[in-house]
Amino acid sequence: MKLYLFAAAVLVVLALVMTIVPGFQFSITMCFAFAAAFVLMYYLKKIPTPLSVGIYRTLWILMILGSLAAIITVCFIIKAAHPGDLPPCDHVVVLGAGVRGTVPSLSLRERINAAYDYLVANPNAIAVLSGGQGPGEEITEAACMYRELTNMGIDPGRLLMEEHSASTIENLRYSLELLKRHTGAVPTKIAIVSSEYHLFRASLFAKELGLSSVGIPARTSWFALRLNYYLREIVAVWKYLVLGP
Repeated sequence: MKLYLFAAAVLVVLALVMTIVPGFQFSITMCFAFAAAFVLMYYLKKIPTPLSVGIYRTLWILMILGSLAAIITVCFIIKAAHPGDLPPCDHVVVLGAGVRGTVPSLSLRERINAAYDYLVANPNAIAVLSGGQGPGEEITEAACMYRELTNMGIDPGRLLMEEHSASTIENLRYSLELLKRHTGAVPTKIAIVSSEYHLFRASLFAKELGLSSVGIPARTSWFALRLNYYLREIVAVWKYLVLGP
């Protein structure tokens, strides 16, 4: 039984260590949640009443089912994160991420680099840079991407800015509306540039909008952050499947 308390203590220490570095809020929350669950299971085991035994068994069942669901989900996420050969697409939507004032966050920088590589490899492609302005951002995410890509040598005529979206589904919906105004038709197939862990959920949104999509992965350079985002994405996928966008 003391193993539960030991596991809880390890998770609390791990959570406290992660508070030193920004970006791990989800993992910190999950560590505290599982630590609380282990403490509860410890005390339920010490009080063997019919009610406590029932709650204890229910917690174990939920943890087992949750683990199986997480494993299956992460398999789909990993598959989408490694698409293999990337076919050319005429239209690319680059999904925004955080801007620190006017400076792209690490995630946004990685998406900008992935978009640059794809646009160089596909010189006929037009890109929609999609992302509005949130807290702590002095410019829109789209404007930040536009500035960085043009500074890297991408022709401004190949870049469209969508500056009103605040979520992934809005990124795609508003980008389609912008492409329709620009080209006169809604594309049926697009390339989506986003962080690798995000591509599976982005493809689900694209299907909901009637689109065929090609995922262009922006690799998350920090392994610890990648692990954190993969865990967060599992929850985000199930939130979408249960509650919708």
